[in-house]
Amino acid sequence: MKASPTGAPAWISSKPPLLRFLNACHADFAGETSGNVADYIPELGKADPAHFGISLATLDGHVYEVGDTQIPFTIQSMSKPFVFALALDTLGAARVESAIGVEPSGDPFNSIRLNAENHPFNAMVNAGAIACTGLIHEAKGSGAFEYIRQALGRFAGRDLDVDDAVYASENATGDRNRAIGYLLRTNAVIKDNVTSVLEAYFRQCAVLVTARDIAVMAATLANRGVNPVTGEQVMTPYAISRTLSLFGFQFALNELKSSSFRTISGWEKASLAFSGLFFEQTARWMPRLRKSLRYCWKST
Repeated sequence: MKASPTGAPAWISSKPPLLRFLNACHADFAGETSGNVADYIPELGKADPAHFGISLATLDGHVYEVGDTQIPFTIQSMSKPFVFALALDTLGAARVESAIGVEPSGDPFNSIRLNAENHPFNAMVNAGAIACTGLIHEAKGSGAFEYIRQALGRFAGRDLDVDDAVYASENATGDRNRAIGYLLRTNAVIKDNVTSVLEAYFRQCAVLVTARDIAVMAATLANRGVNPVTGEQVMTPYAISRTLSLFGFQFALNELKSSSFRTISGWEKASLAFSGLFFEQTARWMPRLRKSLRYCWKST
């Protein structure tokens, strides 16, 4: 095979720079075997830990993939920001924020605890996510899950299925989420039947996606609600803006134990905090990233 001036095979040099970068990253991290697959839902423990793929979607509709990007897995907590955006779009910010707070909790995501107003701290913890599904259930009744599934599909740009085995496994073992559900019902955050709301929530978490789907969904958030692959306006820019604000605040302020969601000074604090945390995390893996970037640059 003919080699490029850098010594790399010609077929590697012919790939787009971003794809070469992803290939380098994949090669760099493919040997990482630490950690364990999730087993808090028994069925999740059957996942193959050898699967590893990277997918990246750009705002102009290009999708770059390397590795096992077409292997389906359940969306689980990654559904939270998308369903929050759906609730905002469906019910309006006033209704959603009257039931769900916008402050970081400082607790684990599945904590059985509410804020001083007996509401979930935010929509990115289980209590808030269940309340969010409950609000949609209140508006859509028995059609709530199908409404959510179709919305997630618009974010991904294709129809999404459900992993019935994972749903059944979570439904059989989800007592902690049931405790959260009944706590929300006791405090009138959930007004419908708890079992019906949790059925919709468990199915929501069991929706099947691939790494490519998640990349396109994330790009849709970044693109103000327009799916960059299909061109569809999936959610209003307003709902997306509120969702990204909360998502960023939850990440940054959860570390600072601060809560300045609605003030100008709070925005500035959050921006600084988010940047600081980003650079703190970046410093940990920057040496390996530089190595991959050098490889891509030499191969260009």
